[in-house]
Amino acid sequence: QYFAVRAASAQARSVYGRSLPNVSAGISGGVTSNYSEALDERFTDPTYSLGVDASWTADLWGRVRASIEASEADLAASEADLASARLSLASQTAIAWTDLNEAVAQERVAIQTFEARNRILSLTERRFARGLVDSLDVRLARSAVASAEASIAARSQARENATRRLEILLGRYPGNEIKAPGTLPELEPIQAAGTPVMLLARRPDVAASEARVIAAGLRAEQARLAVLPNLSFSASVGTNETDFADLFDPTRIAANAIASLAQPVFNGGALKADKAAALANAEAVLSSYVANVLLAWREAEDAIAADGYLAQQVEAQARALDEALKA
Repeated sequence: QYFAVRAASAQARSVYGRSLPNVSAGISGGVTSNYSEALDERFTDPTYSLGVDASWTADLWGRVRASIEASEADLAASEADLASARLSLASQTAIAWTDLNEAVAQERVAIQTFEARNRILSLTERRFARGLVDSLDVRLARSAVASAEASIAARSQARENATRRLEILLGRYPGNEIKAPGTLPELEPIQAAGTPVMLLARRPDVAASEARVIAAGLRAEQARLAVLPNLSFSASVGTNETDFADLFDPTRIAANAIASLAQPVFNGGALKADKAAALANAEAVLSSYVANVLLAWREAEDAIAADGYLAQQVEAQARALDEALKA
């Protein structure tokens, strides 16, 4: 996304530069050869030419301005995409670190469960040897130990996968080298997030979609104005001499200036098709914007609702943990 922003910035400067007058200059040198029949002799003379050309198209109807503003909107969308990518990377990294610590803790619990069930198996086998339990209890205890052993392998795999996922997000080789303590940080209570509308105002992906709607609308306006006349100005000065020093003699320089007003008459329906394509693209971008806003609203509503439900789960889990420890 960083390079996309740089490309959009360069494109915006390019569009603006094309709206300014275009000036070009050139100088050339050569040799002319002429034959004189009267003198029966060929004459060779050097020739030099100097020319400066300038042209500019007046923005009578605002078509050029629409093009510039559209490119600026594209730049704003790219910058918002970059901000969204940075935010997404930060959030994914935080989630990956949380998942890794959870996986480490779950692996630790699986090992403790295996050890506990192994002790139970030893007790059950001793009771079986004394005739206090039957073989069914022994088989069930052995099955529980095997299940706990399988759970350790599954939890170890989950921990390694979480480690490699975090390493990729950090731009490192997925070598399963990051070590995590298996504990989660104590976070401060979540402050009031505000209404979904307030949350949307801070989302860069929504800002990017809005900027693209603006750019598409401006390009549709640009296509609509393309059928109107163009007023252009051009001017040139130049000289052609056999003596290089005479090139810069003001008395030898010739100049001309032209103003023209051109109205498209027939182009095979190309301009009309461009207008239809621009309008269709604007409608498509607008539809995408609506979909993005609805998705963002849903995510905001889900997050606000989840905050309350997760708090209830935490409270219930805390009571369950307390009872389990007492048991």
